[in-house]
Amino acid sequence: MNSIFQFHLEWEAVPGSRLDENRATWARLALYVDDQPITRVLDLRSRGYRDHILVPLYPLTEWLVTHWWLLFYEPQAAGRSGYNQRHNLRFGREGYAFPDLVISPLGQSVSLEWGPPASELWRVSFHAGGRSVVERVQLEEELTQLVEAVTARLEQQGITESLLQHEWTAIQEADQEEREFCVAAAQLGQDPYRLSPETVNLIEAAGRDVPRAWQDEFFSAADITRLASDVEYTMTALAVIREQARCLSGRLPEWRVRSAKSDCRGQTPWQQGYEMARWLRLETGIGHDPLPADESLALLLGVDELPILDTGRFPEGRWLDALVDASKQDRAGFVTTARRPENRRFAFCRALFEYLTAVNTPSALVTTARTERQKRNRAFAAELLAPAAWLRQRFLSEFIGVDDLEDASDELGVSSEVIHYQLQNHRIAEIV
Repeated sequence: MNSIFQFHLEWEAVPGSRLDENRATWARLALYVDDQPITRVLDLRSRGYRDHILVPLYPLTEWLVTHWWLLFYEPQAAGRSGYNQRHNLRFGREGYAFPDLVISPLGQSVSLEWGPPASELWRVSFHAGGRSVVERVQLEEELTQLVEAVTARLEQQGITESLLQHEWTAIQEADQEEREFCVAAAQLGQDPYRLSPETVNLIEAAGRDVPRAWQDEFFSAADITRLASDVEYTMTALAVIREQARCLSGRLPEWRVRSAKSDCRGQTPWQQGYEMARWLRLETGIGHDPLPADESLALLLGVDELPILDTGRFPEGRWLDALVDASKQDRAGFVTTARRPENRRFAFCRALFEYLTAVNTPSALVTTARTERQKRNRAFAAELLAPAAWLRQRFLSEFIGVDDLEDASDELGVSSEVIHYQLQNHRIAEIV
């Protein structure tokens, strides 16, 4: 179950601020995730704890609004530079005491991670850090109330032409078409209101060419500097799949129908992936046995060979791992972009998860973005190829060495990175 984000504020009159906007918006602000105060501080003068901070809210809300679309729609993705500057509230505090708070979209939910900032210049010391996940809609509603409280305060004080007010009006007045463009631009890591006409045209063209079912994952991982190339490769790969889609034998079509009826409500994305992998292993009766090669994985799936198709080339950059399309009944195709055999098999298993579970959207992209969808298919592939139960039997010690890690990697036919994450995420052992 996701957490709840809330804020409480009380306006204060604090003389001496240089900017009218700051002078008008001094307040006692407390931020909470569930009942845990993000803004809990130790006042170094009184030596007592309190849950609120005393700051002008204009700098913070101006930063929130000028990064609005990015904060709710740009997930973390490999190769993106400047992500922290776009998502950490410390870049919007303008020297005032405020905790580091990183807002990272995952899809329908948002990850929040907070901690004490590295500063000794303030008269307060922030108490602790934490991490949680909240619903995107709930966070957006709460931050909207905060922004509107600040804009109303500005108007009460006779301030009507601030950057905050102009930006907020543009956001509130955006129609559906504008909102869709703003979301796509933000997923690419771009401020939709500060783009060149050429970049606008590129994003709009990508929106016309890329299938709608793929757009969230495509824009969340693609690179704005080579967007046309990323679109061209994606559409070429899709054409190859639809031309060469294979009839899937064995029990794959049956598993696809049955897995679509499974109920994973209340579970995290990675828990859903783990559970699906365990369900598949139980269905096939292999328990925790390794699947170290393409042949053993194909045998598990009841096919002669893995239905991986070749586009004849690789995409630029490392944003895309695989594509799957099953729009024709009992026929499907998979394209993977990994070069090494173990990475190729892992990417195929991630795409296999999409085939098994995404019946209503029969085609999917597997990318490097850290969205809920990609977390699910990564967890599925990791648990299918490197089951936690096997690792627990293999490693009875609390600490293991790098050589042990490499040996397990060879036995399971996966990269040592996959083993490392499984050991860490399931709290099996630490690498020393």
